[in-house]
Amino acid sequence: MSVTVPAADGFTGYFKSDKGCGAKTMGFIKQSWFDALNQSVIKQLNFPHTMVAFSLFNNTYMYGATSADCCILGYHSGYGTSTYNQFYGVGAYEAAGVFSGAQDITALSHELGELTNDPLGDNPVPAWGHIGQQSGCQDNFEVGDPIQVSFPVVASKYTYHPQDLAFFSWFYRGTKANGEYLGTGKYSFNGTLTKIQAVCQ
Repeated sequence: MSVTVPAADGFTGYFKSDKGCGAKTMGFIKQSWFDALNQSVIKQLNFPHTMVAFSLFNNTYMYGATSADCCILGYHSGYGTSTYNQFYGVGAYEAAGVFSGAQDITALSHELGELTNDPLGDNPVPAWGHIGQQSGCQDNFEVGDPIQVSFPVVASKYTYHPQDLAFFSWFYRGTKANGEYLGTGKYSFNGTLTKIQAVCQ
């Protein structure tokens, strides 16, 4: 999809790669502007609400109320009526070296995991926090937020870097002893989380 972004809602700029590859041209878009556009396009296309709409950016990132609130690499949300919800997500395909610890599908996998487990951000779990991107306490099933670590996966001769995601048992402090343990002997896909979370205060 190709759109023209008003000057008040976006601009181009440069990021210097930490890989020594020089500056890369990037696009920056106000999230609120893009979200309104995104919902409008989904409706215009008569996208079926039985499917999830997902937008993928390449070398384009969002910001909040001002450009100083940068950078938002993705999000998930939904809208609807009393009879259905249309869920959707957004993720940036990240150039290597722009953001520390993140590249290619890291943000995309983060948002897809959260869209699946907590589509509207209101799926409650016991309070957790002081880990990953959460400096305080949080009480929803956002499986990407506790971990900011990606790992390599080879597919079709290309190495991708999905983000490790927290399992149900981590959020519910599951152990075999308390009967809340489900899974594989790990608390996240790649085993970054090795023990249950502490009570958040």
